[in-house]
Amino acid sequence: MSRVAGFLVRAGIATWLLLPLSVSAASSPSPDLGRILIAPPPGYTASPTATYHGRFTAQDFALTWGSNSATGLSQLSSDGFVDGYGMMWKEAATGRYLAEFIIEFQGGNGATNWLGSEEVENKADSHYQHADSIDGIGTYYYGVHGAQQSPAQVLDGFEFVKGNDMLGVAFWSPKDDVLELARTQTKRQYDAAPVWTIPSAQWPENNRDVGQGPSLADMNQGIIGGLLVIVALLAGGGFWFMRRAERPKPAEVKPEMSPDGQFWWSGSTWVATSEMPPPWAQRSPDGAYWWDGQKWRAVPQNPVSAPAPR
Repeated sequence: MSRVAGFLVRAGIATWLLLPLSVSAASSPSPDLGRILIAPPPGYTASPTATYHGRFTAQDFALTWGSNSATGLSQLSSDGFVDGYGMMWKEAATGRYLAEFIIEFQGGNGATNWLGSEEVENKADSHYQHADSIDGIGTYYYGVHGAQQSPAQVLDGFEFVKGNDMLGVAFWSPKDDVLELARTQTKRQYDAAPVWTIPSAQWPENNRDVGQGPSLADMNQGIIGGLLVIVALLAGGGFWFMRRAERPKPAEVKPEMSPDGQFWWSGSTWVATSEMPPPWAQRSPDGAYWWDGQKWRAVPQNPVSAPAPR
């Protein structure tokens, strides 16, 4: 498919399996992102002409958004793209494919923002059928099941954030028989991935003067600057809360709040709490409240409608 980055197809699942990404000739990144990806199950061999085969740049990844590549590149840059690495393998006996990738961002907020953008893009695809669920990989993830009839291809995959990185794992098969494979491989990848590849003390959201309140420019640009985050919340908010029967504990990643508690920091702008909560904030089981790091707040009943992307 041409929609490589988030697994779903904008032009057909089978098509994109043969589309190569250019591989950067720059010096090896530090850390070596390729070492973070785990090995495929037995019987899978690397496909050197496939989409994922080594390091890729923000420009490479943005091209997978097709006609929206300029928007994708702008969003990647805004979110703080640092480096990327991907691989693809094939199991000849079954015709199944496995793809894995990792994108390193400057901070956790950027990785989470991009995950929301990916989810919105993928759910808009005509081959998207429903969400996949999984346990044991944290709060910030989404799973997807997609299919096409001719040629027969079924996809199950997951994308998740761990620290300042977003990682993805997906299987394709001529049959609907890869969900458990995707769950197992994703859980192994989550457990193997480091807590972060850039120390949290160096993240942009942790290196600001939090004593200063939001500027007028910040407030005026809050909704526009957080557009894709807002869309992600409105389109897929059901996939962001913790699936627990009891009242959840505060999230490990707490939103950064302004001194007066009226705004939260998206990674690039201040967003009013009266307009929307952070997409990554902890939710109560009923979805009616979110945790700001100190107290529970009610989720706004009528979120502001975001302007249409240009």
